[in-house]
Amino acid sequence: MSSKSTHYEIFLRKEKMGAWTMLSAHYARTAAIDEAKEILQQGGAVAVRVLKETFDESSGDFRSVRVFQDGDLRDPPPPKGSNKSGPQIQLPCFKPEDLYTMHARRTIAQLLRQPLSRWRITPTELLHHGGHINRLEQAGTELQHAIQKMAVKHAGATGQPVQQTMLKLNELVDKAISRVLRDSQANMFPDIRKVGFEALCQGLKTKQNATYIMNGSIAQHIESADSWREKLALILDLIDKVPSDGKIRDKVLATIDSLIAEMLSGNAALGDLLGDQKDLGNALLVITDLFLGKIDDKDKSIAQGVRTLSVLFAEGHLLESRIAIAKRILKEISSARRLCPTSIEEEIKICRLLANRMVLGQGSLISADEILDAFTTRSKQFVMADTVDTYLASCEDAAERLSKLLDLEENIVGAANKRAVGKFFLGLLTSPRTEQFFLRTDEPISSRLTKLTKIQRRITKSNFQDNNQESMLDGIDRLAVEMEDRAALFRSLKARKISPAERAFLMLRLLTSGVIPDGTLAERARMLVRQIIRDADFMPSLMKLGETGSEEDKQRHSPQELGNLLTQAGINTPASEKKQTA
Repeated sequence: MSSKSTHYEIFLRKEKMGAWTMLSAHYARTAAIDEAKEILQQGGAVAVRVLKETFDESSGDFRSVRVFQDGDLRDPPPPKGSNKSGPQIQLPCFKPEDLYTMHARRTIAQLLRQPLSRWRITPTELLHHGGHINRLEQAGTELQHAIQKMAVKHAGATGQPVQQTMLKLNELVDKAISRVLRDSQANMFPDIRKVGFEALCQGLKTKQNATYIMNGSIAQHIESADSWREKLALILDLIDKVPSDGKIRDKVLATIDSLIAEMLSGNAALGDLLGDQKDLGNALLVITDLFLGKIDDKDKSIAQGVRTLSVLFAEGHLLESRIAIAKRILKEISSARRLCPTSIEEEIKICRLLANRMVLGQGSLISADEILDAFTTRSKQFVMADTVDTYLASCEDAAERLSKLLDLEENIVGAANKRAVGKFFLGLLTSPRTEQFFLRTDEPISSRLTKLTKIQRRITKSNFQDNNQESMLDGIDRLAVEMEDRAALFRSLKARKISPAERAFLMLRLLTSGVIPDGTLAERARMLVRQIIRDADFMPSLMKLGETGSEEDKQRHSPQELGNLLTQAGINTPASEKKQTA
């Protein structure tokens, strides 16, 4: 299953027939459209447009759908002398500023994953720090390989020439690099330690490139951090210094939120932040608690930065970072990596805990469908033949194997996965090995029937498809009948030298105590009880039985207790049968 992320980008045109420029991005469709309408109404643009951008991590492609536009939407005429029929190279980015968009940074993270991880930096830090740019240029062919991969992918999707696409991309990257190096040398990015973060924020109020300068200053501020933990701590420390002024505060928090989201999306960053964990499953449990804002602030085994982040999440801050965490959790759940390599049982248990916690967080940040898709994909691993064989290997007998398959059914999702477990269950139920276990004579028939009844009741409460349930219950019914036939349980009860009343109580307690499975065998037992209570000697034996023994014995064999047992067993008394006939 591909892991997808969707956001909404606002583009505006400040002059009639001018160029479209991107303003901002939102995860909420309504928020993006409302902001676009407000900009148009206040005269901030002559035209606005909102695009829905869907990023598919498995393919690296972007898909755009226009969801709103308004204003003067006329396109400028083509330049004189231009050849409309000639090849027009349409790039994923058109100008250096486009490299700073949300989906462009995600592409950079994917294409330069190894050097970014090695240097412990995010795409935003790379794009705003001259030192990081120099290091990338000196890293050999990694930058050129990244450009080549993007060009090949883009050319394959559009049919445009690879070489021309590479030339355009190289030109674009060179301009972006030159800009960052020039701005770094010109000291455009103020030193936060010298000027103070609040003063920096206030000074950027009126600047159009405020976000660019802010990111450059933060990138320099966190450059000295030796680990992701230190880097996160430095960034979170800035939050306390954000001005209280509404507009500038929102912009600064959005900038910090975006940077933290990039950190939390990386494998190495999360591993460093969480510290040593027993396995991936336990690490995901901690990350899920972080997403829900439920990490104990007193738990010293968790880094202070992560605990602080949890508090901010609980208070409703840093939504982009929370979404990044949620996407990361679902991506890991959907992956083929084992949650607990040493125990499938423990892995299933952790998966159940993760599902319960993620359901608590569903809503505006992550949908129920996304959660279901992730756990359905994970469940596929549990129903593979090799996994099931390993899962059942420690079982001592057939009854335990059947019960463990029912445990598995309870802990997986997806109709196809349920059907797969159903096939394993039916194959095991009808196997000679299972029949030999239930038909053996070294264990009392009542004990073996009780095990079968428990399995039957769990089948009826399961979420197997109706046709699978029917086949399973039929198999249980046939096995129960054959067990009774071989053991001659009913014949032995009839042959015992006891009174009709004692015989009736024995049969009824077999029926009502979970010994006899529902179906053919239970109906045979009811017929025997009916025959016994119609016997002429039954009532005298019942009265005699109720007059002897201790008070407890008298209560156990009283007519009232008989009536209760008959009702529980689903047997009509002669009196009630007469009423129904009348």
